[in-house]
Amino acid sequence: MNKRNLFWGVLFLLFAALSFSAQAAELGVNYYAESLVGDWGLPYHPLSIEQVGRDFDNIKTISNNVKLYLNPYVNANLPWVQQVAAQAETRGMHTVVNIFADHRRLDAGNWDDYANRVVNACSAMNGKVDEFIVGNEITLHSSMSRTDIRDRVIVLMDRCDAVFDGQVSYEEFWYANDVWRGTNRPIYFMMYENIGAFRNNMAELSANFGSNGYIGEWGEDLLEDSIEHDEQWQKDQIQQRWDVIKNSPAPVAYLFTYREPSWTSFSMLRPGTDQRRPLWEAFGAAPAVPVVQPPVVQPPVVQPPVVQPPVVTSPVVTPPVQEPVPVQPVPAVQCTAPGCVVTRDVSDGVCRVMDFSTSDGPARVLECRDRLFVMRAPASFSACIDGSCVGRTGLSALDVRGPGSPVSDTSDGACRTVTYSTDSVKVCEKDGGHEMFLYGNANVCVDGNCVGPANGYARW
Repeated sequence: MNKRNLFWGVLFLLFAALSFSAQAAELGVNYYAESLVGDWGLPYHPLSIEQVGRDFDNIKTISNNVKLYLNPYVNANLPWVQQVAAQAETRGMHTVVNIFADHRRLDAGNWDDYANRVVNACSAMNGKVDEFIVGNEITLHSSMSRTDIRDRVIVLMDRCDAVFDGQVSYEEFWYANDVWRGTNRPIYFMMYENIGAFRNNMAELSANFGSNGYIGEWGEDLLEDSIEHDEQWQKDQIQQRWDVIKNSPAPVAYLFTYREPSWTSFSMLRPGTDQRRPLWEAFGAAPAVPVVQPPVVQPPVVQPPVVQPPVVTSPVVTPPVQEPVPVQPVPAVQCTAPGCVVTRDVSDGVCRVMDFSTSDGPARVLECRDRLFVMRAPASFSACIDGSCVGRTGLSALDVRGPGSPVSDTSDGACRTVTYSTDSVKVCEKDGGHEMFLYGNANVCVDGNCVGPANGYARW
């Protein structure tokens, strides 16, 4: 190679390196429970449209990208997402709609119906959002092979391209990434691995997908290997992952998720409040702290001269003894499990975290503004404040019947997860009823309500 060619070669490599560094990944936020509407016609986390606007103002302090979710089988979801998207548009945010139908088992027999619903939603959202994702984690909810799903999704993406002016893509678990290599289409992946596997998978994402590889969901809850951690641990885990993401060619990485009801969840806010968790610090914003009002300084009082009146002797009257007014304590949280005693009661802003010891095992309760959240507890446990009780009693009383004896049966907040050898079912209390999600292909029934290969979702 002559010197001239060497010069231009070095210049090209330098330009490429600078271009890559200038395209550092941007942060996005998944607005999941607030935008996704269930079969009962309400968002998973109902909010006023004014609260949605305030949420977006808060998100914009760290990110200009927001991802909404849409169930094409629920008629009420489309108009709600359009309203939510309009709030993002007025704030100049980059908005993505993600099709999400995990309660349907997709196969060759019902695929055309699913595809037609998605294309109709693509058309309805044209001009209202910037991107459209035609499906989410279908491999988890389908008996079709990964290659069959990929081929059908590519055709579906082409159909949406014809009616939607923005970018059209698809979202899938990372473990199914092999069939998407070489397709040269934008593809979103879900990254929920431990930090070691996350680093390895991000290196593969960069090498095999480049700027076509997006991160649709990532994050860390407060549970790992069934061990509950604190919020500072969660922040550290998020920071480590974000440091990896920032040095990748992924255009955007959407953090999961803005709001969830369980204390040990992925939520960016503390449940039941608008308080930021410490993980916000990883993106340059400090978590919210209680407002401390400065003391009121009173001006000095100038006393006028005291004129002493003549002294008149009178009988001494002893005033009655005034009993001190007792200070009202914080409402006590009581528990009903056998042998239940409080072992820890710590205040953190507007919330209290209480640990209990019971004969059946430990329990932990979060109290925020007189609302109780059971973070973990044995089946016999319930907690009460001012006569209002929560606990595992309602969920543990459900009769769950699946393929043999369960490997585990755990409760987290308003949900109960029963795991078998290869499948699991999640049952949650929702708006006075229950909903159930199947993860696998088994037949599982709860109080006569069943899910299986043909339908992985039930509500009653």
